[in-house]
Order: sequence, then C-alpha cells, then structure tokens
Amino acid sequence: MTATERYEETWNLYLKRLNSHPTAKLSPFAKERHTNLDGMKKWMKGNGLSISEAKTRVKACQRQAREEKLPPNAETTGMMFLPVSNPESVNHDATEGILSGISFVFPDGTQVSIKHGSARALISLLKLYREEGEKC
Repeated sequence: MTATERYEETWNLYLKRLNSHPTAKLSPFAKERHTNLDGMKKWMKGNGLSISEAKTRVKACQRQAREEKLPPNAETTGMMFLPVSNPESVNHDATEGILSGISFVFPDGTQVSIKHGSARALISLLKLYREEGEKC
C-alpha cells in the first residue's frame, strides 16, 4: 500500500469515526492506524481537506437530521438508544431464552446495547442491520 493510499484510507475511516464521535482528534487516530501524521497533513492540504470542515459538516448533518426528525441511523448519530421490539416475540413462551446485557460494535462504529431481549429478536436486529448495509 502506498502512502497516498494509506492516507486516503485513514481519512475515510476517520470520517466514520467523526460520525460517532464528533470531537475525535486526528492525531491519536492516525497513531492508532500507524499513519504518519505530518505526511497525512500534507496529503490533506494537497487534497483540500480540513479537519474543522469535516467536523462542521458532520455536526450540521446530525443537526439537520434532528430538526427534520429523521429516524436515527449510522449517518445521523453514532449511538442510538431506541426501543426495539419484534412483534413475533412479544408473546414469547416461557421456554424461549431471554438474553441480557448484550453489546455490539458494528464495523461502521455503530454501538448497540441491549438490556433484555430474546434470541429471535436479536437475530432479527442483526438481519435488519445487514440489510440496511453500511452507510457513510
């Protein structure tokens, strides 16, 4: 992988990180990715990219989604606290296991925490997420 490819990949992943953590700093992120920060900054300048502009755009997008009352998704919020219920499992029988304290971190940075849920509802959630696909 060339340095340019590494910088581009790091930038794209950093934008995803900003989506879920709008105050994330590039320096520790680049270090985590083993990317030279000085080279990255030169590459950004040459491509007209700015951290402050990226953060401003992410915040504006999230604000617009809130104002328009769009349903939360990976593009509008990093963490979601939404009640999820599966109509099929509302009247589950006593033999169906209830799982507790489940947490997921999806590849796009979306974090999901579930206090209580059936295995069937959990599988439905994962299928729904997979169908939506990764956005950003």
